[in-house]
Amino acid sequence: MLARSLTRREPLVQPVNDWVHHGVRSVLLANEITDGAKIRRLIDLARHAEVMACVHNEKIVDEIARTSAIRQTPVSVLVEFDVGVHRCGVPPGEFAVRLARPAVQKGLRFRGLKGYEGQVARKLPGPEKEQAAAAANRALVETRLEKPELRAGRPDGERYAGAFHAQADGGARNH
Repeated sequence: MLARSLTRREPLVQPVNDWVHHGVRSVLLANEITDGAKIRRLIDLARHAEVMACVHNEKIVDEIARTSAIRQTPVSVLVEFDVGVHRCGVPPGEFAVRLARPAVQKGLRFRGLKGYEGQVARKLPGPEKEQAAAAANRALVETRLEKPELRAGRPDGERYAGAFHAQADGGARNH
């Protein structure tokens, strides 16, 4: 399976459109989309590939769900939560559940959790970096284990354990 994640530094429309046109069938948008035009483009692309968007606020969940329903195109979302960067995402645990539930209730396909352990990327390889990566991964795993309703499913019936996006070596990855 071809897959690629899109970071904040890349504009949404053209790269993702090119990837899907050339056979990429699963795209993770690594940052929350807040612009209405980009949400509409995300949903148009979701007709041709699984495009997973990150969410960490209910207003964006509402907008994606509303536009998805109007265009009759299911959209996949990951709940982004904070694993120590304190820049974006909801706190682990119950906060993630409180955002996942309305996403599902409003017709979105909940695909799991996403955390970005940027605080690990800046560390030099070694025990300190390994401990920081393990702590970030533990937040994901503990939220998943504490909250069985966060065990998301894929279209093929298999289960997602969650998603964990990393920008640098040393971090745990579980897409």
